[in-house]
Amino acid sequence: MTSLAQKITPSVTSASLPPAYVDIQSLYERHVPRYTSYPTAVEFADGDFNSPILANLSAQRKPISLYIHIPFCQSLCNYCGCNKRITQDKTKADIYLDYLANEIRQISTVTPSFTVSHIHYGGGSPSFLTPAQHTRLHALINEHFHLLTEVQQSIECDPRNLTPSYISHLANLGFRRLSLGIQDVNATVQQTINRVQSKAHIEECIYHAYASGFTSINLDLIVGLPEQTTRTIEETLRAVQRFDCERISVFNYAHLPARFPSQRKFEKANMPSISQKKAMTQQIAKGLNQLGYQKIGLDHFAKQDDSLSKALEAGTLSRNFQGYTSDNNDQILGLGVSAISNIGNTRSQNSVDLAKYYNQVTQSQLRHRGMSLSQDDLLRGQIISQLMCNFSVNLNDIARQFHLNLNTYMHDELKQLREFAQLGVLSLKANKITMNQEHRPLIRVIASVFDKYLQSHHSFSSVI
Repeated sequence: MTSLAQKITPSVTSASLPPAYVDIQSLYERHVPRYTSYPTAVEFADGDFNSPILANLSAQRKPISLYIHIPFCQSLCNYCGCNKRITQDKTKADIYLDYLANEIRQISTVTPSFTVSHIHYGGGSPSFLTPAQHTRLHALINEHFHLLTEVQQSIECDPRNLTPSYISHLANLGFRRLSLGIQDVNATVQQTINRVQSKAHIEECIYHAYASGFTSINLDLIVGLPEQTTRTIEETLRAVQRFDCERISVFNYAHLPARFPSQRKFEKANMPSISQKKAMTQQIAKGLNQLGYQKIGLDHFAKQDDSLSKALEAGTLSRNFQGYTSDNNDQILGLGVSAISNIGNTRSQNSVDLAKYYNQVTQSQLRHRGMSLSQDDLLRGQIISQLMCNFSVNLNDIARQFHLNLNTYMHDELKQLREFAQLGVLSLKANKITMNQEHRPLIRVIASVFDKYLQSHHSFSSVI
């Protein structure tokens, strides 16, 4: 019988560490992917990936997750790197839902039998939709897909769009998990990034969400924004204590003005240095720990009784395009512009351009960019996922799964890891990688050791 090792083609040599004069500080300035998945979407190529996605859907015996992208926002947040369209014209969402309905019908006609266990709305701002538009989309999903009775529905919202009646409407549609974009509560920071929202309004949104039936609320925070200091971080921590929600996500601001022109408005703002961002990252992690939140992976925090904390303790924490999750389901069908699907061993993405997405829906030619994952991709993806979730991985265990000689197959990677161990970033004993506590923020750099596609460029964000 042919072993998986014989089927896997060894990778090209990954970029080795720079010369010996490299210090740990320079590693924090590395530009590497966030590794919500591997391979990353930048590796996708043109081709027909719709056919294998639909075929794999038809063969699914376990429930899948739905991701639905709503690209519209009413105003531009200057820091934002998401795929969005800025408009206050709600009729544009009606047009979008027409095309989304077409996409849904194309899928359900060919693959009517699969079931859905999780639904997540992302954006943009899903709260851009009116209550009537939400009702329409909810009806479309229920008409064309078979949902489990206990289906979990989550949604990302801009607090500025929310009212008590709007929140109640979402709860009546079955949403129970809510993610609110807070970023920073300081008025100067909010004015600079063009996202002004009072602490009182945020607190009111949280109160009404719980009162309406939401059972889990996540707050998104960002570290490294212009005008942000340890003082504004402390102000935000005091607000978080008052908000008292189950989960907190803390993302490092990615300053990429060449890709996102709105970020050029920060040229005259006071931007934190690398050392200041590192200090603020440590400050917020310590502060959240004191408030009773457990660190989950790279950028999430959760209370001890939250499902993320339980998954971490049980060793079942996983990571997908939406970040860390406890559902351990990597089979995701993405709907809408720029949405990514992962079904079977095929990964694909709808066009990121709205006009092209509309045209491809009309021509029934969606998912023409993606890739079919090789055994090597699956091997490396498993290593990277465990690193990102647990800050450790036993390479011998994974090597046995794939029936390969680790020392031969990953000779170059092991050499790099030994160099990182000499720098004090990690320990490497009997081929088990364990990140040293102090340098856990460098986990993306360590994960990149196993990325055979990675080339050094600045289209990715820096570690800090």
